[in-house]
Amino acid sequence: MESIPTTISRAITSIPNPKIATVGSARRKTSPHFTRDRRVLIVANGSGLGHITRALALARRFPSPVTIIANEAPPKVIAENTTILATTNEREILRTIRRHEPGPIVIDTFPRGLRGELTQIMPHYPGPRILLARVLNPRYWKRCNVADFIERHYDFVFVLMDPAGGVGFPPNISGYRVNPITILSRNEVLSRRKAREVLGIRRNEFVVYNPNGDPIPRAIRSRMRAPLRDIRGEEAKARYPFMRYLRAVDLAVTGCGYNTFHELVLCRIPAIFIPRKRKYDLQEERAKRVDLVKRWRVNGADQIARILYRDGPRL
Repeated sequence: MESIPTTISRAITSIPNPKIATVGSARRKTSPHFTRDRRVLIVANGSGLGHITRALALARRFPSPVTIIANEAPPKVIAENTTILATTNEREILRTIRRHEPGPIVIDTFPRGLRGELTQIMPHYPGPRILLARVLNPRYWKRCNVADFIERHYDFVFVLMDPAGGVGFPPNISGYRVNPITILSRNEVLSRRKAREVLGIRRNEFVVYNPNGDPIPRAIRSRMRAPLRDIRGEEAKARYPFMRYLRAVDLAVTGCGYNTFHELVLCRIPAIFIPRKRKYDLQEERAKRVDLVKRWRVNGADQIARILYRDGPRL
């Protein structure tokens, strides 16, 4: 098994130009290192639980206190020294960011904010500005000139590996390429036997995982009916984060969002992916490339924490 430093080194050197946001960082005087006594603000204002779950994955691994701004609060906060502000109010978001100055800020997915609200504050923010960059609809990148905004107003960029990454990501964006982020690492996921024991599932029961109640289209239901006709009874079980119990299931029927996809891949769960049409997320591209996914050894959240708090980015 590779050590974390080896994995990070390989991730960094695999990028042709490892410098991050050279235009912005060249004029900055902030320290590239995070410290344990400086509170970190994570802005994760996207729809659904995926963004807050990814933010919690980082908060669990950061040694410093964390405040998260998100559209909604998770069912359970599983990170110590973490405060969550659940709001979609742009004024409240900007007010919270200004109160946080000049502490480090991490922006998840949307460099300009979900509705462009961060364009008012990021150009003048005095602390370290970090972006977790994911592949998004290329129309969004082009229409909002996102690549230029990143280059001008971010100091460090972490590019999350994703099979959808072959589509829509501007070639001129460079950064630290890290493994996918999941809220739990592989060794934190319960064994199949233990997970079934905790959930009260008998050995011979067939379990279908339908995260967040994703509707199963009629065409898929009809095709599933024959092979599943001998299954009797139905019982819904909800846990958060359910990733801890994933090995208890026999089959997942779900959309192809970033978090769910990578959790299922990491735990090797058979799945029927039904890509949803989303404004920003390229679910269909991700589903098409499922065979290209390689299993990773180190969680991307662990890589990010180590770079920010120990190694320091190379500028």
